[in-house]
Amino acid sequence: MVKKNVRVRSHVRKINGKLIRVKAHDRHISINPKKLEKYNVVNRTLFMKPRWKKYSNIVSFKSEIDANDSVGKLMDEFDSAKSLSKMKRVAQVAQLAENRALASSKRYEYGSKKRDELESISWVYECVSKYLWNCYNYEKKKDVR
Repeated sequence: MVKKNVRVRSHVRKINGKLIRVKAHDRHISINPKKLEKYNVVNRTLFMKPRWKKYSNIVSFKSEIDANDSVGKLMDEFDSAKSLSKMKRVAQVAQLAENRALASSKRYEYGSKKRDELESISWVYECVSKYLWNCYNYEKKKDVR
């Protein structure tokens, strides 16, 4: 007899200064720090280390002008991409930049001018991310045929 909708028990452990969610049967096993990526990190946020160093140097949140310059560089990267995976990566970078700017614009620590500027920066990245995702989906459909 198979039980449906059974909740898997999990526990949260602190390993190497990170809160890690582990399954119930793993709680007595010592976890190798090199294999931490396969476990769910509980306190993961948008503001983590950059996943792609190359693109982290391109993306800028200083001003709307810098954001427009970085959007141009991302578009050049997208146009020069020969594989679908690189196109997807650049689209993800634009979307993550949009999400970061939007999240920063809602922080109450910043003044109203800074929040308005971050909101306009998020709008810039939003427009380009929508365009890049549409182009990526078009190329993906064209590649399947």
